[in-house]
Amino acid sequence: MPRIRIIVEGDDGQPLGQLSEHIFALDSACENLDQIEASVEQFKQVALPTVEADLLQSAQQQKVEQEKKDAIAAATADAPSSSKRSTDSSRSKSND
Repeated sequence: MPRIRIIVEGDDGQPLGQLSEHIFALDSACENLDQIEASVEQFKQVALPTVEADLLQSAQQQKVEQEKKDAIAAATADAPSSSKRSTDSSRSKSND
């Protein structure tokens, strides 16, 4: 019985997660054209949703990571201005 192995990789050639490798066994012996066509059609119905789920999970993970980076960058950008304000206010108090 033939098998098909799919590894979902990112642009860098690395697997997109822990479960990015899938092995699909074809049910038919694939000895003639009709069996091959039936096996390929069944493979598409089973494999494509699995691959799509991997891609969606990876995209979601990348989005969450980017949002975290953006939040850290925004917090870091705000931090110097708030310390400057406290320094400015302490200077004005000392001038009184």
